[in-house]
Amino acid sequence: ARLAGTAPALSPAPSFGAYCTGAIKKEANEGGGPAESYWLNEFSSPVQPLNLPADFEKSGEPDFRCDTLADLLSPSELRELRKVAGKSGATLFGLLMSAYQILLHRIGRQQRFVVGFPSAGQSGNGQENLVGHCVNFLPFVAEIDEETPFSDFLKRTQSRLLDSLDH
Repeated sequence: ARLAGTAPALSPAPSFGAYCTGAIKKEANEGGGPAESYWLNEFSSPVQPLNLPADFEKSGEPDFRCDTLADLLSPSELRELRKVAGKSGATLFGLLMSAYQILLHRIGRQQRFVVGFPSAGQSGNGQENLVGHCVNFLPFVAEIDEETPFSDFLKRTQSRLLDSLDH
């Protein structure tokens, strides 16, 4: 719009305060409802913290140093991954989440653990124009059966991801 010399054709952004008040009222009125039942069922049996091995001894004092390792996928790699996901009826996120869970399983040797992922809180409820930080971290219970082929694991993960986003 600026390049064309015109005013942007945007509707006014909803009030973030009104969104928060509405979300609190909705939660209070529903009393948990189906969403609460879903999450209580997901965690009906205890999930142990992921126990990843360390290449050094733990000291008595916590050490909060960390680092990030990033590697970008090429456009052709990304295209191929999307094709693989699509052929399995999954999204790219579902494919990557499945692979990440398998990696954590192989490193930690646990069949059941939790992986958290961010989800936009305003999407899906008519608040797409809301300006605000409405990110929820959803806990996703990874359940690995080593006998299950990856293609079946991917389909199950995709289905469970969609269920968790619905709740």
